[in-house]
Amino acid sequence: RLYCQAATCSRFLGSAPSDSQDVKCFMCRDETCSGCKGRPHGHLGCDEAAAKDLRATLGWHAGAVQDAGD
Repeated sequence: RLYCQAATCSRFLGSAPSDSQDVKCFMCRDETCSGCKGRPHGHLGCDEAAAKDLRATLGWHAGAVQDAGD
């Protein structure tokens, strides 16, 4: 089952396709990724997009390494 990822909508969009694709909501016109059921993330795979979001949330930058003693 796939629902619109927009918190103000959450409409049922139908069965989730077997492959990951962006599905447009017929009510609010927002898109939902059928793979991770979140916001569409373009060319990134679902896992890669989730890792990128986590790094951004934690304030990590690509290539930055932190010492455990810091």
